[in-house]
Amino acid sequence: MSIKLEPELIPEYRQAALDAAREAGLMLAARQYEAQRIPTGEEEDLLIDLDRASDRIIAHILTTRCPGIHYDSGESGHNHSGTLRWIVDPVDGNSNHFNQRPDWGVSIALYEDDVAIVAVLYLPILGSMFSLEQNGTHHNGKHFVTNQVNPSREATRFHVPWSKKSFYEGHRDLEVQSRLLEHFTYPVNQMCGIADIRAVLLGQAQGLVFRRPGIDHAAAAVPIAIAAGCIVTQLDGSPWELGTSLLCTRYSHRVQHDEIVHLLHGA
Repeated sequence: MSIKLEPELIPEYRQAALDAAREAGLMLAARQYEAQRIPTGEEEDLLIDLDRASDRIIAHILTTRCPGIHYDSGESGHNHSGTLRWIVDPVDGNSNHFNQRPDWGVSIALYEDDVAIVAVLYLPILGSMFSLEQNGTHHNGKHFVTNQVNPSREATRFHVPWSKKSFYEGHRDLEVQSRLLEHFTYPVNQMCGIADIRAVLLGQAQGLVFRRPGIDHAAAAVPIAIAAGCIVTQLDGSPWELGTSLLCTRYSHRVQHDEIVHLLHGA
């Protein structure tokens, strides 16, 4: 049975998540060079090893300092019993990590039922630590509101991470994809979920369209984005829920948000 949330302990839970993300992220950054030396055919073994190493660090810190709370990650297996649980992605963007790109990080969230209590994103190479605080989102220890950041002049596209896979299932796949591509383009390089959210928060992208984010990919990123002033819904415009599709835009691009909802929902 999961323990009940004690509000006075939330700062301790948040600090534990920050420390766990930082320690795991720095370990991953220090080991990123290993992919350059891995023999052909052993790539998958390295990806698994790094994922498990990060998971062990995070699990040890969180379970030691926050005993009694369920721990869910891609490595430990998602356990939805109990109302209070950690949801962790030990390495979001592991292919980027392997390919020596900076677009990867660690995601940690504490949920009570379907409400985020603690959320932390750490992207060590990009120098970003986002956290959900009592007064909103913090970036590298300072209060952060996305609309106070001037968007880049190059922020003219939405990130649409469907890669080579079909974005929409069914006979209208090609129609929906072609209509999206009339309005929005892929990023030059494929990013990961939390790096895409960071790009939106910092004004480097207008928004993010994500049909099937993993629970562990969005658990921390979405509450942080909402608290920072972003608009987040499902692709049909309904309220976002854990485990659903997501459409995330800066508030200044709310018109585009509505246009995409109409485009996708009406297709």
